[in-house]
Amino acid sequence: MSPRLRRFLFACFVLSGFSGLVDQIIWVRLALASFGVITPFASVVVSVFMLGLALGTWGGGRAVAPVSRRLGVSPLALYALVEAIIGLGAFLLPSLFSGARAALLPLGGMESGLYLAASSGLIALALLPFCVAMGATFPIMMSFIAGEDSEPSGSFSFLYLANVIGAFAGAVATPVFLIEWLGFSGSLAFGAGLNFVVAGACLTTAFRFAPPATGSEVSPMSPPPSGAFPADIGPRLTRTVLFITGFTAMALEIVWMRAFTPILGTLVYAFSGLLALYLISTFLGSALYRRHRAQGRVLNVLPLAFFLPLAALLPVWLAIPKYISILAKELLPLAELVYPGAPLWLPMSALALLSITPFCGALGYLTPMLIDHDARGAPERAGRAYAINITGSILGPLVAAYGLLPLFGSRVAMLVLALPLVALFLVYASRPGPRRIRVTAAVGAVLAAIGFIQTGAYGRSFEEGSHIRNARVRRDHTATVISFGQGFGRHLLVNGYGMTVLTPLTKIMAHLPLASLSHPPKRALVIAFGMGTTFRSLLSWGIEATAVELVPSVIDAFGEYHDDAEAIRRNPRAQLVVDDGRRFLARTPQRFDVITLDPPPPVETAGSSLLYAREFYALAKGKLAAGGIVHQWFPDGVNVEPALRQAVLRTAAAAFPHVRIYQSHHGFGLHILLSMEPIEVPSAELFIARLPAAARNDLMEWSPARSTPEAFIQEQVLERELDLATLVGASDGPFISDDRPFNEYFILRRVSAGLANP
Repeated sequence: MSPRLRRFLFACFVLSGFSGLVDQIIWVRLALASFGVITPFASVVVSVFMLGLALGTWGGGRAVAPVSRRLGVSPLALYALVEAIIGLGAFLLPSLFSGARAALLPLGGMESGLYLAASSGLIALALLPFCVAMGATFPIMMSFIAGEDSEPSGSFSFLYLANVIGAFAGAVATPVFLIEWLGFSGSLAFGAGLNFVVAGACLTTAFRFAPPATGSEVSPMSPPPSGAFPADIGPRLTRTVLFITGFTAMALEIVWMRAFTPILGTLVYAFSGLLALYLISTFLGSALYRRHRAQGRVLNVLPLAFFLPLAALLPVWLAIPKYISILAKELLPLAELVYPGAPLWLPMSALALLSITPFCGALGYLTPMLIDHDARGAPERAGRAYAINITGSILGPLVAAYGLLPLFGSRVAMLVLALPLVALFLVYASRPGPRRIRVTAAVGAVLAAIGFIQTGAYGRSFEEGSHIRNARVRRDHTATVISFGQGFGRHLLVNGYGMTVLTPLTKIMAHLPLASLSHPPKRALVIAFGMGTTFRSLLSWGIEATAVELVPSVIDAFGEYHDDAEAIRRNPRAQLVVDDGRRFLARTPQRFDVITLDPPPPVETAGSSLLYAREFYALAKGKLAAGGIVHQWFPDGVNVEPALRQAVLRTAAAAFPHVRIYQSHHGFGLHILLSMEPIEVPSAELFIARLPAAARNDLMEWSPARSTPEAFIQEQVLERELDLATLVGASDGPFISDDRPFNEYFILRRVSAGLANP
């Protein structure tokens, strides 16, 4: 094969890998927006993605040669076809997800097993055709290379390396550039454009090549160069190792995100950074394998089997505060050279991300090496081997999200997932061999044992609240919830991030909109339960109150913060629902006098735009009773980026003609009142007069001893009304929508602002 053709094929797979990562990132987000912002659906999308790849690699390997001969076309023409199919997915998937979401609304809340099963099935039906096409790209292109290259036994790793380079570029470019510039739909269209460019280029090139002749699929089995493959593994063990490594790698990716959220934070860039490090490490491992292969000195499996369990333990150690803090303090002076005044979390975040690189690099070397070894350039064999690896990748995220994380937490989950790698090492260590191999095995066993003892018996991770005294930990398939503290020092952490505290501010979220109604309220809804304070205050009005919360363990922790939690649960007017807030609004037939919500802090949190977007307000309007009010809490309202605050208010004001805004006590955030009718916020005296006796007692429960109700409500909120026009600024600025989550993606505009105003 000519160098020019080789470079062309490499470039095609780079672009294909780039487009594939754009699709994967945005498809996961679209699925969460459509079916619920919870970990299991992210896991389902990833698993379905992998299932499609497995079916595509297996089926494509079997079908490419006979289909090419039957149609009388080069495999490169078939490759062009599957790239075009992938491109079509960018335009069809959003509509398919939207239709599936509407079909599932009658199935109840997200705690319903029927809903979880049905939504997973519909996600699979929507995604599979396009993911199968992605998987088929490998064996189809290998079939073409087999007909053109005199020694194609390394064709899988050649394509794998190109694909990983493109995937890494896509993992960086999508969150940092594309979504901020183009939105989700524009980013998908950009990725689809790359697919169509590749399809067109390959179709044009394919006309220069004849279809494969009968029997040509045997030619790839020509002898490989000396030292191109490992000498210590056979076909059966090769496939076992491929399954184990696929399973553990994808399961660990889910677990790492839960483990390091307390360090990395809840922004979209945290997951993007983890994914980018995963891919660049895989690329470096694959590049090293390709170099070793060209030099005829490929590593045997034994040293990799020795290294993998130790590398898998590194993130476990660095998820434990006492270890990562020591290292971070040593690195802080270095961080300050790059970023003067760097906080400790900066080197901690770097260490957390870098901890996964040895493991991912080793897999980047091992996976293409084993598939090259098993396939020897034959597309059908490569497809079968890669499908086995991907089958493990399908099961890994599901086991991690639904089993290991809810049962054990991230630290123990990582230890459990290291066990198959330890078993693989022991298989090699038990083989007869030279003395140096036995010594290496003994050293590895001792190091692994020390690692398990240190992290299993003596270590507790951030996710387990090891840095918190008397932490009460609850886990479910969605999140890890930690309650701690006494009295007004009680706190609520979700995946290590503080959600709320006991404060009158959360009572105001109920009393302010209810007291501002022009009619007696009958029914209210709170989205995002928190400590349950707002829900409790709604019920003090003697009305029906519904609370919708995404994380079951948050509701389970209600009693940690309020002594009367069980009595409130038994209140016939109280309803607690585990569901996505938007999905609940879409499916409920009820109308509410007040809808109050407190989105998770910070305002840039991944997924939070779904509660600030145009589409959310359209849903909320449709569920308001006549004269009803939406209360939107905006955290850190006067301290956040001005453009972000303006976008939030501009979006809300575009949906509702009547808006009143009050700054909270101590300037912590904004109470935003929205309605289709004029909002008459009463004076302090009339405000208190409108409160039932129980509501008045609730309002004053945490007030200063000598404060009157009128003075308290005046001080807490009424004396600080803000002007909408002053806060919003230009009316033609950006809005927040499902397609353009302005609050979540911000790097480019903030860097630009920093450069413009140094």
